[in-house]
Amino acid sequence: MSDARTIFDKAEKMGLKKMDFLDIGGGFTLICPEKGKNFTDVAKLIQDMVEKVFPEKSIRIVGEPGRYIAESV
Repeated sequence: MSDARTIFDKAEKMGLKKMDFLDIGGGFTLICPEKGKNFTDVAKLIQDMVEKVFPEKSIRIVGEPGRYIAESV
């Protein structure tokens, strides 16, 4: 996310249209038993990072839900 912030800022300085959309990817698991690796643990880290790096409300941030939805099948 820090790298994305750098890119957003550099693009704006170059005169490009201000970016307002960030896709943080996916691969979030619900069933991994290791502490810190399942979505329940990772979600808080993501939230904290979003609030720190992208505090403005104009940025739309999405995560891809594929594994989260389908892995238990």
